[in-house]
Amino acid sequence: MTSSVATVIMKPRLRITPATVLYLLSLASSVVTIFMIVPLMGIPYSTWADLNRAVGEMLRIWGLLFGVVLAVSLLIVLLMSLANGRISSLHLHLSRLEFILALLFGANLFWTIEGSVMGAPAAYLIGDAFRCLVIPSIYWIVVHYVKTVEDALRFAKLVLWGETILMFILVPVGFIAFSFAGRTFLTTVFFTFLFEERRAASRVWYMLLLLFGIFAMLTTAAVRGIVIILVITIVLNYIYRIRNVRFSVVFFAFLFPAVVMIIANELFDLTLARDVETTSKRFEGAVQGGRKQFGLDESLFQRVGETIDVARTFSEHSPIFLVTGFGNGMLLDNRLITHSERGIYHTQKKHHIYIMPVAVLYHDGFIGLFLYGAIASYLVRILVKLRRHREILQAERKWVFIKVLVLYQIGVLLLSLIASWYIGSVVVAFTLPLIEILRNDMEKKIRESSETRQIETSGIGAA
Repeated sequence: MTSSVATVIMKPRLRITPATVLYLLSLASSVVTIFMIVPLMGIPYSTWADLNRAVGEMLRIWGLLFGVVLAVSLLIVLLMSLANGRISSLHLHLSRLEFILALLFGANLFWTIEGSVMGAPAAYLIGDAFRCLVIPSIYWIVVHYVKTVEDALRFAKLVLWGETILMFILVPVGFIAFSFAGRTFLTTVFFTFLFEERRAASRVWYMLLLLFGIFAMLTTAAVRGIVIILVITIVLNYIYRIRNVRFSVVFFAFLFPAVVMIIANELFDLTLARDVETTSKRFEGAVQGGRKQFGLDESLFQRVGETIDVARTFSEHSPIFLVTGFGNGMLLDNRLITHSERGIYHTQKKHHIYIMPVAVLYHDGFIGLFLYGAIASYLVRILVKLRRHREILQAERKWVFIKVLVLYQIGVLLLSLIASWYIGSVVVAFTLPLIEILRNDMEKKIRESSETRQIETSGIGAA
């Protein structure tokens, strides 16, 4: 009898490998940074500007802690591969995704050298080089130790529950911005599980976790973009559904969470009415009301201004930089900087560019856009294949996991149109190899089913 999604999740039987230890250490580094190092260093975060500076400082501290762990892990894997003396242990039989990541690894070396020649500040140069190495490096470590579909599912459960627990820790203390899973994690993951789950009891469990995600979404920054991404997630879930949707699923996925949220707000005074009103004003404020620069609110104008300044910078340099970018660590002369951003940086020279495609174009050129665009295309093709062959796949619940992980990655990519968060995300890095392992198994299942149908058709024709 086919097990439910909940049954698969709740019985991990996890194998302890350097890959799992690396992930657990990434979680530990986050907790240590927030609850030990930040208080010891006395980093203030009482105002909005303080909070942004504090998050930036915490990311640097986390990067130092985890960077050492990642470097040691890479060294261990390399030494073990060399000691084994087998070419196969180096994982040189590259899939399409692995070829893209290999190119990304090599291009990052070039961008680091370019940034150094162009005079990028050392701290930003090292930071960008580290962020670009996170995805290919962690991918190599994970695929070195996660060999089977069962291992991939167990590792996926570890990551999903690890990030969920971390969210429960970060949201009450106001540091959800420090989560590498991102603000879209809870709503994307648990709406998808809720949408695909068959058992009513399990749907209630996922619904409660989804409600927590919605609460976190309404009570944090960037709520306007996250609401849009949630709507897109709902639409994608319906279009790329694995199984037929019943009325009970529609009720649990759409109506019941809203009813429970209203009841919880009345019982526990969650002040959600105020948060909903604030969210509504954020949408209205995009074009009317509030502090304005050229008719836009500061958040939107900052992104528009950065895009204009990036275009201006390219126009002042050789066209070759459109291909290569200006390299890792380079600062942007953000002449159209907003008052709030100037209050944070105290200068118009800045490194962080909010919109990921604009940031990638500035630092990495069309080469970077092509490589990261190839990863996005890889993810979309998996969704298309899920939809095309859902009659074959819907009998096994493990395919829900590949849908969850792919939709999560797409959610982070969409979030990166607001705040560049995909590159350097350890959760993205840890889940990408799991997607590839599950994709290979899915392709095998589809081939076997196709071959079986051909044999049956040939037998009927012969008869």
